[in-house]
Amino acid sequence: MSATDKEAAARKKGEAKQRLAEAKEKREKSRDAADREFWLAVKAEIDAGNLRQTDAVDATGYGREYIRKSLKELTDSTD
Repeated sequence: MSATDKEAAARKKGEAKQRLAEAKEKREKSRDAADREFWLAVKAEIDAGNLRQTDAVDATGYGREYIRKSLKELTDSTD
């Protein structure tokens, strides 16, 4: 393999790594947005009086403490 071929291969590898890093960042942002949307929906149902936290446990399969902490984090992040 010539020096030019090696440089081209290294450049392609670098570009591919950059694309994967960008895809990963996009994935994380999408995941964060989906989590926030989900917890806002849970909070809205509880705040509206449609559910209690224990009802949310049944509906989501998450533990009561996990729901409580997640809602607290959501509230803390919006202040």
